Amino acid sequence: MRKNLLTLIVLAFLLTIFAFPVFAASPAIYVDGALLSSDVPPVVENGTTLVPLRVIFQSLGAQVNWDGNTKTVIAVKGNITIKLTIGSQTAYKNNVPLSICMVN
Repeated sequence: MRKNLLTLIVLAFLLTIFAFPVFAASPAIYVDGALLSSDVPPVVENGTTLVPLRVIFQSLGAQVNWDGNTKTVIAVKGNITIKLTIGSQTAYKNNVPLSICMVN
């Protein structure tokens, strides 16, 4: 019994010595199963993944405009208009306000 316990302790110790570090994969952007590439990679900030909106909107067929004065991105596809402003926690879909987590 004592020999089995000693063997188990030694085995557990050896397993911890040979543990390999694991790194999380870099965040990636997929739309409809297709990997999107962008000049600006996604980043994780405070547990939230921030992604470049232009590449996502364009992959969905939307026309994208940037208003540098108001720091607002405007995406239009058909009869839908989306507006997002940096620093705001409100987005607008066809001028109807929507609460969002973060626009950075």
